[in-house]
Amino acid sequence: MSDEPQPAAPSRINARLDGEAQAQLDYLVRSTGQSVSHVVREAVARYHAQVKAQQGGLRHFAQAIGRGDSGRSDIATRYKELLAESLARKHGLRPVQAQEGTAPTRDGEAAA
Repeated sequence: MSDEPQPAAPSRINARLDGEAQAQLDYLVRSTGQSVSHVVREAVARYHAQVKAQQGGLRHFAQAIGRGDSGRSDIATRYKELLAESLARKHGLRPVQAQEGTAPTRDGEAAA
Protein backbone atom coordinates (compact mmCIF):
# COMPACT_ATOMS: atom_id res chain seq x y z
CA MET A 1 0.00 0.00 0.00
CA SER A 2 1.38 3.41 -0.96
CA ASP A 3 1.76 6.24 1.53
CA GLU A 4 0.74 8.62 -1.25
CA PRO A 5 -2.51 10.44 -0.59
CA GLN A 6 -5.26 9.46 -2.99
CA PRO A 7 -6.64 12.25 -5.19
CA ALA A 8 -9.74 13.72 -3.63
CA ALA A 9 -12.45 15.95 -4.89
CA PRO A 10 -11.43 19.62 -4.86
CA SER A 11 -11.72 21.14 -1.42
CA ARG A 12 -11.64 24.60 0.05
CA ILE A 13 -9.10 25.63 2.61
CA ASN A 14 -9.05 28.49 5.05
CA ALA A 15 -5.56 29.52 6.08
CA ARG A 16 -4.31 32.29 8.33
CA LEU A 17 -1.28 34.09 6.90
CA ASP A 18 0.94 36.56 8.68
CA GLY A 19 1.73 39.83 6.94
CA GLU A 20 4.88 38.58 5.25
CA ALA A 21 3.25 35.41 3.90
CA GLN A 22 0.26 37.44 2.65
CA ALA A 23 2.62 39.87 0.89
CA GLN A 24 4.47 36.95 -0.70
CA LEU A 25 1.21 35.40 -1.89
CA ASP A 26 0.01 38.74 -3.28
CA TYR A 27 3.33 39.19 -5.09
CA LEU A 28 3.12 35.73 -6.67
CA VAL A 29 -0.47 36.32 -7.80
CA ARG A 30 0.42 39.71 -9.33
CA SER A 31 3.69 38.54 -10.89
CA THR A 32 2.38 35.34 -12.45
CA GLY A 33 -1.12 36.49 -13.30
CA GLN A 34 -2.41 33.25 -11.77
CA SER A 35 -5.21 32.85 -9.27
CA VAL A 36 -4.61 32.50 -5.53
CA SER A 37 -5.84 28.91 -5.81
CA HIS A 38 -3.34 28.13 -8.56
CA VAL A 39 -0.43 29.67 -6.63
CA VAL A 40 -1.36 27.74 -3.47
CA ARG A 41 -1.71 24.47 -5.42
CA GLU A 42 1.72 25.02 -7.02
CA ALA A 43 3.28 25.83 -3.65
CA VAL A 44 1.81 22.69 -2.08
CA ALA A 45 2.99 20.54 -5.01
CA ARG A 46 6.53 21.94 -4.84
CA TYR A 47 6.72 21.59 -1.06
CA HIS A 48 5.41 18.03 -1.28
CA ALA A 49 8.05 17.13 -3.88
CA GLN A 50 10.80 18.69 -1.75
CA VAL A 51 9.80 16.86 1.43
CA LYS A 52 9.33 13.58 -0.41
CA ALA A 53 12.78 13.87 -2.02
CA GLN A 54 14.39 14.65 1.35
CA GLN A 55 12.70 11.70 3.02
CA GLY A 56 13.64 9.39 0.17
CA GLY A 57 17.26 10.50 0.39
CA LEU A 58 17.33 10.03 4.14
CA ARG A 59 15.78 6.59 3.81
CA HIS A 60 18.46 5.54 1.31
CA PHE A 61 21.17 7.06 3.50
CA ALA A 62 19.89 5.24 6.59
CA GLN A 63 19.90 1.94 4.70
CA ALA A 64 23.56 2.45 3.78
CA ILE A 65 24.78 3.11 7.32
CA GLY A 66 26.75 0.21 8.71
CA ARG A 67 26.85 -1.67 5.39
CA GLY A 68 30.58 -1.30 4.80
CA ASP A 69 33.43 -2.95 6.60
CA SER A 70 36.30 -0.56 7.18
CA GLY A 71 38.14 -3.06 9.32
CA ARG A 72 38.08 -0.57 12.21
CA SER A 73 36.29 -1.31 15.44
CA ASP A 74 36.57 2.17 16.99
CA ILE A 75 34.57 4.28 14.53
CA ALA A 76 31.43 4.56 16.64
CA THR A 77 33.33 5.78 19.69
CA ARG A 78 35.77 8.07 17.83
CA TYR A 79 33.64 9.41 14.99
CA LYS A 80 34.01 13.08 16.03
CA GLU A 81 37.77 12.80 16.32
CA LEU A 82 38.05 10.91 13.03
CA LEU A 83 35.82 13.43 11.25
CA ALA A 84 37.85 16.36 12.62
CA GLU A 85 41.08 14.72 11.45
CA SER A 86 39.65 14.08 8.00
CA LEU A 87 38.39 17.66 7.64
CA ALA A 88 41.71 19.02 8.89
CA ARG A 89 43.56 17.02 6.23
CA LYS A 90 41.10 18.04 3.51
CA HIS A 91 41.30 21.76 4.29
CA GLY A 92 44.97 21.94 5.24
CA LEU A 93 44.30 22.61 8.90
CA ARG A 94 46.45 21.52 11.80
CA PRO A 95 44.41 19.29 14.10
CA VAL A 96 43.87 20.63 17.59
CA GLN A 97 42.74 18.86 20.70
CA ALA A 98 38.97 18.65 20.57
CA GLN A 99 37.37 20.82 23.21
CA GLU A 100 33.70 21.52 23.69
CA GLY A 101 32.63 24.33 21.34
CA THR A 102 35.93 24.67 19.48
CA ALA A 103 36.99 23.90 15.95
CA PRO A 104 40.36 23.86 14.15
CA THR A 105 41.34 26.98 12.24
CA ARG A 106 43.79 27.54 9.41
CA ASP A 107 46.50 28.74 11.81
CA GLY A 108 45.94 25.82 14.17
CA GLU A 109 44.46 27.89 16.99
CA ALA A 110 41.16 26.78 18.49
CA ALA A 111 38.25 29.03 17.65
CA ALA A 112 35.54 29.63 20.21
